[in-house]
Amino acid sequence: MIAGELLAKSFVGVQYQETARTALLSMNDQYVKHLPVLHDDSYLGMISEEDLLNNSLEVEVKALVNVENRPLLHQTDHLFKIMGLFAEKQVTVLPVLDEKDQYIGSLLQEEIVDYYTKSFAYADPGSILVLEMNRRDYELTTIARVIESEGGKILCAFVSRSPTPEEMILTIKIDKMQIKEINDTLERMDYNIRAVYEETAYSDILQERYDALMHYLNV
Repeated sequence: MIAGELLAKSFVGVQYQETARTALLSMNDQYVKHLPVLHDDSYLGMISEEDLLNNSLEVEVKALVNVENRPLLHQTDHLFKIMGLFAEKQVTVLPVLDEKDQYIGSLLQEEIVDYYTKSFAYADPGSILVLEMNRRDYELTTIARVIESEGGKILCAFVSRSPTPEEMILTIKIDKMQIKEINDTLERMDYNIRAVYEETAYSDILQERYDALMHYLNV
């Protein structure tokens, strides 16, 4: 999915001549802590709830917006870039521009997280395997052959950072409910297995974490 296909349907930004009070009311109504500031369809920059509360509510938002702080996406940007930018900028909203750099809408953090957690085979039955390895030893094809030799298939996989810079963490979703044989084979090949979540336990943990995340975003 790309940014242009994930736009929030009813979300509106704030025009630059509006007051801080109007912007703050809009944030409250839309359950966000940031708003894109617009001049018609031109995106000027972002304003935060903190910016508004630290100033007079009667001032126009154009006096508060930082034009050098313009986090944005283009309509063809992929979901991975979207998630990365949300994590980097720590905002609740990201504006989206078209090929002419005109504002066409925004993405909401909560909606994107919800979409992401329901995509990439997360909801499909299966188990989770978490490996830690040196970056130089990372060969997904080798791991895939082991999994397939035991009758499994990789549904999705992603890499995350390890506390040790030269190490990486590989999380794999496998379409088998029980993966002891896969686990044993990888251990014999000297892979460091950090965690295994087979179907029942994994489903409970995922639901708990998803509920906790949704609760946090709604606070």
